[in-house]
Amino acid sequence: DWVRAEQARLAPPLSPADKARLAKQAKDRICERIALFAPRLGSRLPARVTIREQKMRWGSCSRKGNLNFNWKLIRAPQEALDYVVVHELAHIRHHDHSPAFYAEVAKVVPDYRVRMKLLK
Repeated sequence: DWVRAEQARLAPPLSPADKARLAKQAKDRICERIALFAPRLGSRLPARVTIREQKMRWGSCSRKGNLNFNWKLIRAPQEALDYVVVHELAHIRHHDHSPAFYAEVAKVVPDYRVRMKLLK
């Protein structure tokens, strides 16, 4: 459709080498932020951190405590990246989006609702 064609014209596709470079940068930054925020949440460190290219998600947390993040977060504002990291770390303790989950997120990112909007 026209919108996708226009977006492709404005932002040409990245080469596989560029994607790999950005994924490495994303993993390095995300792991730094995990090390910063996990103690603030009283959360254990994730069992594993994986960087992927996902079409519909910025991140996810498995029942085993593995965290997955979209490499495209490296292109997001730092506030948005930090929100996603805290959000996924909070899922290690709360595997839902309950009030208790968001209370956990708000301990570290009180303006999480504003940061969520940065990801739209």
